[in-house]
Amino acid sequence: MSATSIFISNKQADAISNMSQTINIGEILFEDYDDPSFNSKYIFDGKVLNELYKKITGNPDATYNNVVTEAKNTLNSEYFYTKNQNNALTLTINGLEWNIVYLSTNRQEEPILTLWLANNSQSSIDADYRSSQYNEYGKPSDGITTQPAYPANMYGTSKVRSFVLNNGGFYFTKENGTGKVVVQQSEDNPYAIFTMPNSSTLNGSLYNFIDTPANVAWQETEQSVNYNDYAKNFNNDAYGSIPNETFNSGINYQIPPSGVTDRETTYTAWKNDKLWLPSMAEAGWRQSDYAARGMWNTRPLERGNVGSENSLLRSDVNYNYTHVQTLKPDGSANFNVPASDVNAIRPAFHLNLAKVEEAAARSLALPQDVELEYNGNEQGVESKYSQDFLDSVDIAYYDEGSSTPRATKPKVVGNYTVKYTLKDGYYWSDNLGGA
Repeated sequence: MSATSIFISNKQADAISNMSQTINIGEILFEDYDDPSFNSKYIFDGKVLNELYKKITGNPDATYNNVVTEAKNTLNSEYFYTKNQNNALTLTINGLEWNIVYLSTNRQEEPILTLWLANNSQSSIDADYRSSQYNEYGKPSDGITTQPAYPANMYGTSKVRSFVLNNGGFYFTKENGTGKVVVQQSEDNPYAIFTMPNSSTLNGSLYNFIDTPANVAWQETEQSVNYNDYAKNFNNDAYGSIPNETFNSGINYQIPPSGVTDRETTYTAWKNDKLWLPSMAEAGWRQSDYAARGMWNTRPLERGNVGSENSLLRSDVNYNYTHVQTLKPDGSANFNVPASDVNAIRPAFHLNLAKVEEAAARSLALPQDVELEYNGNEQGVESKYSQDFLDSVDIAYYDEGSSTPRATKPKVVGNYTVKYTLKDGYYWSDNLGGA
């Protein structure tokens, strides 16, 4: 590959004031990867990925292959925390900092890393997209006895999903299905590189490196009751059918709600989204005795948000049609928030590490002149380098002044030329060519 197309990353994420016990692994994208002149297929910094693999597995010698193995067993936030001296983990993507909360596999058994935006006040996010209503309508009281056609707290037809997170689709301005607003995706949205593919006017898209929930089996059937000490599940958590769709008691709306005939474009539409809000089943909402820390086994410093705003979740309140779930800045739950209230937006997504690894390049220090003492045997430079270096290059030997490689390593006293040719996925640290 042409090493001149690779740049060392130096983008810095905004500081996270409430996450002092946090290790930021660094920016995983090369600087200027989104510049139109950056024509390399390698856009991820392999050296940062190496550090990521070590941190999430707790193995100082971990490689991508170790991650593949661990992902099949799943690893959660608590595991990452304990393996890193009681520090939570984050990484940076194009200047945005994300909590690392879960390692699992997609339906093809490829490793995926689930990331949750660390806070909504980062400078890369325009102010108009930092906070939002769940939906434009919602009643202040819980006294609803007749199920509306499109509940205010149905995530699949919510404004936050279609407009703020730039997934497209539609939402309504009234619960009876009137005032339908069709949303087109926008390249001006700060999340466009996550939700839209590259085009003549959009560069640097990560669309192809992100898996949708439809390709993640555990999101199809997740149930809060399996991870939290609360006797009810929540609508919007799973996109598939789960055993207890009446949710034990109360006036919970059925799945799909009555009056909704097309489940795929309404209730479960979010399963095809690149960005989505976390659920109560995933994130949890309490610290004590692991009783309500969700599938991801999160801690308050991951659930909480900088400032005074609550963080919006996709889960509904399971005894009415108008209220939704949020997390307070201290990481605990606020269970009874009208869908029309404005709250902080902190999306999550699944980063496909198999695809990321294919698009990653790692730098190598330039080789130096080597002197070997004559001993009567064939000798090469291999003994002067680490195995990692030798695995990254092809080596050929030439007699001085010759352009034809030798069939054997040098044996006779003299000067020789050694040619190191980079294998795919590597570049020299000075960016000067491939050999």
